[in-house]
Amino acid sequence: MKHANSFYGIKQFYECIIKTLSDTTIHNIWIVTVICTNGSTPGKLGMKMLVKDNTECIGTIGGGSIEKLVIDKIMTKQITTSMILSFNLGNDSSISNKNYHVENTGMICGGQQTVFIESLTIKHYDY
Repeated sequence: MKHANSFYGIKQFYECIIKTLSDTTIHNIWIVTVICTNGSTPGKLGMKMLVKDNTECIGTIGGGSIEKLVIDKIMTKQITTSMILSFNLGNDSSISNKNYHVENTGMICGGQQTVFIESLTIKHYDY
């Protein structure tokens, strides 16, 4: 996994997406956005990360186990459509959500963080 500078502003983040769309070596990208946090979490609402099919990542959703779990799921093709994932960042395995699966991370932050993963396929055309 190659991780580019995590300190991108929102304008630079979207400029990277636009640049990636014209890269004919990239066929799939995933935009991961923190959509909900509860309690102590490394990621904050609205943080974004771009994951390319060549394993390059731009931006951050807080780092650590959450990023690794999301990237691993993407790279092992467990995420092929847009979806929501929620992560338990503590030792309380009773935390759950009736709308989607909650992953236990074993982290000690104590909160819960939810991300929306948008899966995009890039079609390149020769004109």
